[in-house]
Amino acid sequence: MSEYQHYQFSVDEPLTDGQLAEIRALTTRARLTRHSFVNTYDWGDFKGNARRLVETRYDAHLLRELDYSAADPAVARRRPVPGRRGNVTA
Repeated sequence: MSEYQHYQFSVDEPLTDGQLAEIRALTTRARLTRHSFVNTYDWGDFKGNARRLVETRYDAHLLRELDYSAADPAVARRRPVPGRRGNVTA
């Protein structure tokens, strides 16, 4: 993977111990609290389904992605990747 991904989820009502365990099973590196989930990937990929987490557990989601696969930054600027802007789902 040659991409940066930053995931944030938040919820108003605190998650239960069982819900936290389900989410922790998706990633061991996330900063996880009863009200938020934050993780950044420089390698690998998020194993969960962000849309499903918003549908079932969280109230809001922010995803920021950056593709840095092109060695020449000028080439990367000429090759925008559709849908790779920061997306907010609420």
